[in-house]
Amino acid sequence: MFTVFIDTSGYEAQGLSFEGPLFDSLKKLVKEKKIQIVTSEIIKQEIEAHLKESIAQSVNILEKASQKFDHRTKGKLGVISDLLADPDGLKENVLLLRTLTMDKFFKSVKASDLPTSTVKVETLIQDYFKQVAPFGDGKKKHEFPDAIMLNAFINENKENLSQTCLIADDPDWKRFSERYPDIIFFNKISELADYINSEYDSRIVEELKKAFEAHTNTFEKAFCRSIVNREGFDFDDAWVEPEEEIDEDSVRVKITEANLLGHYKDSAEWELTLKVSYTLNVTDVDADSWVRDSDTKEHFYTRKGEYSIAVNKTIEFVLDIYFKPQSIQSSIHLRDYILPDELFYIDGSDDDIEITEINDEPDWEP
Repeated sequence: MFTVFIDTSGYEAQGLSFEGPLFDSLKKLVKEKKIQIVTSEIIKQEIEAHLKESIAQSVNILEKASQKFDHRTKGKLGVISDLLADPDGLKENVLLLRTLTMDKFFKSVKASDLPTSTVKVETLIQDYFKQVAPFGDGKKKHEFPDAIMLNAFINENKENLSQTCLIADDPDWKRFSERYPDIIFFNKISELADYINSEYDSRIVEELKKAFEAHTNTFEKAFCRSIVNREGFDFDDAWVEPEEEIDEDSVRVKITEANLLGHYKDSAEWELTLKVSYTLNVTDVDADSWVRDSDTKEHFYTRKGEYSIAVNKTIEFVLDIYFKPQSIQSSIHLRDYILPDELFYIDGSDDDIEITEINDEPDWEP
C-alpha cells in the first residue's frame, strides 16, 4: 500500500471541488487498499483560506454586476436577488458548503493527519538559511508551513519511503522530493491514479494502454468531428452580435497525455490532455457604430467587421472508453461524451486566442 500526501496545489488543480471523477478514483484506490491518504491541518487551513478568497471574489463580481440591473430585471432575479441582499451571509454559507464537501471527502478516504511533534525547529531554521527545499531564493518565510509538513511526512515514513507518493503542482515540493529519491513524485492526481493502477493491475492496464495507443488516431479524429459539428460558440462581452463559422480544415486535435483513473468490467476511465487548434471566421457589428433612427426610434449598427480567430488551447477532461473484456484491442471504442465548454469559449484576453481583423465594412444604412 502506498502512502499519499497531496499538497494544496494538487487539490487546487481540481478546483478544490473534492468531488467528481478524480476524487472518485482516489476513493476507489483507498477502498481497494492500494493507497492511504494523509493530510494536515495546515493543508485544510490553506484550502479554506483559498476557498474564502475565491468565493469572496465571485460574490463581489455578482453583486457589482447586479447593481447595474434596472428595477425590472432585479424583479425577475428571484432567489438570486434575495441572496445578494446579504452578500456577507452568502459568502459564509457558500464557504460552509464547500468546506463540508472537503471534510466529507477526507472522511470518506479515512485521511489521517500528519503528526508534527517530531519536526525539529533547529532543522527548519538550518534549511531556511541554507535555502534547502522547500525553501528557495529569497528565503521565503511563507514556506515554513510546507517545510513543517514535508519534514513530518519524512519522519513518519522514513522506514518505507519507497512506498510513499507526493502530489503537488509546486516546484519547491518537487525539489524537496529530489532530496529523497525513493519518494515517487507526481504533478497531479491523475498521474498517481495511472501509476497505482499500473502497479497493482499491470496485465490489464498494459493491455488497455496498448489498445488506447493503437486507437489514438481514431479518437483524435472523433474529437475533431465533435468540434466541427459544434452548434454555437460562446463569446466574451466585447462582442455584440457575433456570427461564426468554423474553418473545418483548420481543426486539429492531439492527445498529449492519457492517464488511466480506473478500469471496470467493460470500461475504463481516462483523463486526457488535448492540444486543440481551430480557426473561426466571425462577423460582428461595431459597437461604436450604434445609432438610433429618428423616425422609427429603432436602434441599429451602421458598421460590421470580419475577423479571423485562431484558437490554440490545451485542456484536460475525463471520459469513459468501452471494450469487450475478451477482445480489448479490437473492441475499444468511444460512446457519448461532451468536450469541455471552455474549449468553445472565445475570450479575447486569453493568450491562447489570436484575433485578426480581416475587413472593416463601410457604414451602411438599414
